[in-house]
Amino acid sequence: MSKLQIIFLAWPISFAVLSFTIFLFRYLYLKELNRKKRSTESIKGSVVGYRYYTDAIAPIVEYVVNGKAFRRSLEYEWVTTVSLPWKSSKATSNPDLLAKRLVLYTNSSVPYTAKDFFPLGSTLTVWYNPDNPKESYVERFCGAVKVYKFTYWTLVLTLVFITIICLTIAI
Repeated sequence: MSKLQIIFLAWPISFAVLSFTIFLFRYLYLKELNRKKRSTESIKGSVVGYRYYTDAIAPIVEYVVNGKAFRRSLEYEWVTTVSLPWKSSKATSNPDLLAKRLVLYTNSSVPYTAKDFFPLGSTLTVWYNPDNPKESYVERFCGAVKVYKFTYWTLVLTLVFITIICLTIAI
C-alpha cells in the first residue's frame, strides 16, 4: 500500500472521529451554557449531605420545587492542593468555600472540612430552571464551560493540522 493510499484511508477516519468528538464537546459546552442561562429562579435549600471529591468536600443541597425534592451539590471549577515546605504547620487553610477555585494547604494544622462551614441543615441558595427544576446550580454557576471550550478548540486545531499534514504529504 502506497503512502497516498494510506493517507486517503487514514484522513477520512481521523476526520470522522475528530468531527464526532468536536460535535460532542460543542453539545456539552452549549448544554452547560444553557443551564446557566435558563436557571433564573432561586430558592433556599438545605444541606443534607456531602459529596467527596478527590481533594475537597462539597455540600449536597436539597431543594423543593412544586412539591418535588431535588438535590444538587456545590461545584468547583478547580481544586488545587498545595504543600509548601516553608509554610508553617500552624498556618491555617481557610479557603473561600464559595469561590469557583479552591486552594487547600495540606500542611495546615486546621483541616478543611465542609462540615464546619456548611453544617447539615444550613441553607444555601439554589438557582434552577423553572421549566426543568432538576437543571440547577448552587450559589454561583461553576460549570465546566472553560474545559469544554478548551477541548473543543484543541480538537478543531488538531483536525486542521491533520488535514494540512495529509495534504502536504499527498502533494
